[in-house]
Amino acid sequence: MTLVLVLKGSGFIKEYTFTKEIIVVGRSLTNDLVIEDNTISRHHFKIYRQNDNFFIEDLDSTNGTYLNGTRVKNSVLKNGDSISISYYTIDVKIINILMPSACLLVLKNPYDERKIFVINKLSTLIGSTKAHIPARSKPFFPISDFSAAIVFRNSIYTLIPLNTSVVLYNSSSLYTDKNLKDGDTIEVGISVFQFKLQN
Repeated sequence: MTLVLVLKGSGFIKEYTFTKEIIVVGRSLTNDLVIEDNTISRHHFKIYRQNDNFFIEDLDSTNGTYLNGTRVKNSVLKNGDSISISYYTIDVKIINILMPSACLLVLKNPYDERKIFVINKLSTLIGSTKAHIPARSKPFFPISDFSAAIVFRNSIYTLIPLNTSVVLYNSSSLYTDKNLKDGDTIEVGISVFQFKLQN
């Protein structure tokens, strides 16, 4: 099963996808989901899986963990539940599919120094600074905020060109959705990535 947590704060929404058995949420950078806010405890709560069920457990946080409006210490977590901590809300989606681990290796990306981007969302956007994965435009061919998307659907990762003038797949123009295979290359502007399935 795959657990999707949608974090909502003041003026932002972020989606996180997990297939791990234990997910820890809190202020510390060592957490799986980090919320850098002093009203959040260093290790605020954890979500863990036992057999086919997810559970939420407060880790003795200062301000408490609330599930659907009720403060909890330990409780079963269900699809559609809402977790509240401090000023933040986390919507819970439990999906009965297992996402295979995947990443984009950076072959060329002068816009960003990172060498690998883990794909851990149902939808990962490639584009300018607002996207999950930043890319660099060619001269006179600016890329949009969201030029391409990698979407996990029907148990397959699919590349969707949102701005067909700046996206290449295996060095060829791409005008329709393409199911990704291990080793495929994706070019957005002058940035080049290689799709890798991880064992």
